[in-house]
Amino acid sequence: TFTAFCMHQGACFTWHLDSWSYTHERHVASLTKPWLGSMAKVCLLAVVLGVDIVKAHEIVPAVVNLRSWSEAYRLAEEKLSELTLWERTRLVNGVGWWPNWVWQRGYYVGNIAGVPSKEVPWLKMQDAGNGFRSQSQSQAGTSVVWPCALAAASTWDEELVEQQAIAIGHEFRGKDANVALGPGVNVHRVARGGRNFEYLSGEDPYLGARLVRPYVRGIQSQGVLAVVKHFAFNEQETHRRWESSNVDDQTAWELYYPPFEAAVDAGAASLMCAYNRVNGTPACSNRDLLVRDLREKMGFHGFVMSDWAATHGMTMESGLDMDQPGFDGFYSYWHVSHKEEALNISAQRILASIFRVRLEQEQKSCIPPSCLEAQSRNVSLPEH
Repeated sequence: TFTAFCMHQGACFTWHLDSWSYTHERHVASLTKPWLGSMAKVCLLAVVLGVDIVKAHEIVPAVVNLRSWSEAYRLAEEKLSELTLWERTRLVNGVGWWPNWVWQRGYYVGNIAGVPSKEVPWLKMQDAGNGFRSQSQSQAGTSVVWPCALAAASTWDEELVEQQAIAIGHEFRGKDANVALGPGVNVHRVARGGRNFEYLSGEDPYLGARLVRPYVRGIQSQGVLAVVKHFAFNEQETHRRWESSNVDDQTAWELYYPPFEAAVDAGAASLMCAYNRVNGTPACSNRDLLVRDLREKMGFHGFVMSDWAATHGMTMESGLDMDQPGFDGFYSYWHVSHKEEALNISAQRILASIFRVRLEQEQKSCIPPSCLEAQSRNVSLPEH
């Protein structure tokens, strides 16, 4: 067990590395106490394992020079023409899990099969709320469990948030992961929300919009795709798979969309759609949400992936580009191959995100399921 400071009346939030259940709604965080900002800054710079506190500017890993979206899409169009129909279908459907939530060892939390012979890398995704998420005992203690996003938000410090994101991205690359399933930026509206600790916005959409930009910049500077989540209106865990968040346009744009819009402006590679319904329609099948608001109004250029098993059908034309973790079969070859035009659009978005962050330039990166050694590497630098 590592201990990270996620503020609750001055107490610590404890994250158990071997626990899959982190959404208990008893973990309530608060941004209301005036002394919390200073306390959070202290905890953001230390892990409670006797590691020395260091200044944020001492963490300076290498920086990836991102391509423009226009250049990334040009390269994606060229690469798409080289791929067979089978190879294109593999870009939109996750692998690495058996039905009934059985994870296959040597894979990451999320996986997309690449085509190494054609310089299309595998996408290897890992949860990122507190850094690289351990999945087995052999991985315990090999990366830093960082203070949660809510603690980072409590600092109101954009530079510090960016430095933490850089360090997390650096550790991800050290474990051959190239997609971070974060940050979460939902605005707190339910005090007992089980994932409030995971959300960078706290109770304030303006704060979330200010902090998500440096977070996205920081993690993508390390050659790791940022996946901003959970889009949208996933403000509670209770009954999340079937409740409907009913929201009018003015409320959506003024209170809930600003952090996501800021992430789009910062060039986020991906957004994750949510479990809940929005105005009666599942978020991951909601054209108003994923096409009208996200792409047409916000100008999003990346790809949309589902939350794990949040897909309700093959809904590429409604804006869902990628199904994770893939065992439901909705985006299998048999379901998407006859929708080739929609498939090509989604595959090109995924390829464009790969080229924008230069993932095709990866060297000596493991290919699942042969990634156990990489996942168990110790990347917890003293500077972190």
